Amino acid sequence: MRTPTKFVAELNDEQKSELQAIMKSDAPQRKRMRAHAVLLSARRYSIDQIAALYEVDRDGVSQWLEWWKEFEFEGLAEDVRAGRPPKLSLEEQAQALEFVREEPRSVRQLVSEVAQILKKSKPADIETVAALRAAEVEACAAQFEKAAC
Repeated sequence: MRTPTKFVAELNDEQKSELQAIMKSDAPQRKRMRAHAVLLSARRYSIDQIAALYEVDRDGVSQWLEWWKEFEFEGLAEDVRAGRPPKLSLEEQAQALEFVREEPRSVRQLVSEVAQILKKSKPADIETVAALRAAEVEACAAQFEKAAC
């Protein structure tokens, strides 16, 4: 017996173009995958076909289509996932970011300075400071692109 399937409602041109833009963007991979799944469902690909394409469980694809039906574009986004609590509080992150802006090249030196100034018994690890530096570099690059346009 063939498993019943469901499809998304017909998409208008605006929805199709937005979903295609998401697919081609630098959005998180799962969001791009969900956008493509919605487009495929609109073209009457079954849940089983989409699941086979992405090598995921059919229940997952079914959930993606339910999220689309209920929330549309907001349903494509990732939920916040649990993880290790940050090593620095928001206030300490802001202070560390100031250090990164002052001397962005020396991560190892920044780690020890952050530990001394914030009076941490354990210094912030290199990955924490490097992540702050990477976020700052990305923000600067985005500002530069906007100014160049």
